[in-house]
Amino acid sequence: MSRAAALAGAVGLALFVISSLGVAQPVPQPVGVTAPNSSGATAVRTDMPDYCARPSARRGAQIGAASGFVAANATLYLVLKDAWWSGEPAPRFRFNYDWNDEWRHQDKNGHAWGGYHLTRLGTSLVNSACVSRRSAAVWAWAISNALQFQIEMFDATQAEFGFSPPDILFNVAGSSWALAQEFVPAMRHITPTFWYWPSQAMQRVLSGEVRNPYLHPTIDYSGHTYWLSFDVDSLAPASVAKWWPGFLRISAGMGITDWVDPVGAANRIPARDRWLLSLDLDPSKLPGRHPAWMAIKRQLKYVHIMGPTIQLAPKLDAYLLGR
Repeated sequence: MSRAAALAGAVGLALFVISSLGVAQPVPQPVGVTAPNSSGATAVRTDMPDYCARPSARRGAQIGAASGFVAANATLYLVLKDAWWSGEPAPRFRFNYDWNDEWRHQDKNGHAWGGYHLTRLGTSLVNSACVSRRSAAVWAWAISNALQFQIEMFDATQAEFGFSPPDILFNVAGSSWALAQEFVPAMRHITPTFWYWPSQAMQRVLSGEVRNPYLHPTIDYSGHTYWLSFDVDSLAPASVAKWWPGFLRISAGMGITDWVDPVGAANRIPARDRWLLSLDLDPSKLPGRHPAWMAIKRQLKYVHIMGPTIQLAPKLDAYLLGR
């Protein structure tokens, strides 16, 4: 369900804030652990923070990371329980194979995106607790899927939602992509990115022209676009890469047409798939080496910054700055 994807994204944001206090460096190749030195400290692998050499700091980091996961999960549950899981109860455990809604499975892209970022950010958090990077990725993958499975279990208690096996499938797909990137370096050159611009119906609701309490940004699927952004510098042959502007990516995207009537902003209408090709800016290639700016650039990398865009379906079209 869309609410599950939104919750996953919110937990991911909380984990990013926590993990930013620990490891935020590019992934190095692991090396061996050396013996304790004369001071009693242990030299740590290069894929762990330096403070892991100190036993007291290591214990503190592990307690902090575990507390961060628990606190983020508990806080978000308490905040969102009334909004999402306080409606009409389901009379029994309810399955919902929701493949044929008006929004053309666009919520499933959100589930994959949420699973990807929960695993990606969770890897940094577990790594900051002095766990090797690859082991941290496996732990983060398991935690991400457990969290999203928990959300589906809560959805199953509601008559409006239900437990969605397709949601689980896309959760696992997204988290597995993040896990695979830790083990297959070439996969890191393909980045899942996202862009949101309110649909016409959402703009009318936000402006107060019309009232639709059901429509809000997390389910404004017509305004969501999910992309795979390709680092041409790294993927193209050297003859192409030498003249290609390094800050430009080529991206393939998927969105949908309106699924809420853009005029009345109330009635649901069947959406159609939109397939897109675009040039977009890779923020990680922007100039500047200050550590704080580098950390910001690494996160902005996952935002699709619109450039010239060609729409391939449902009809051929073009946009100067995307849509």
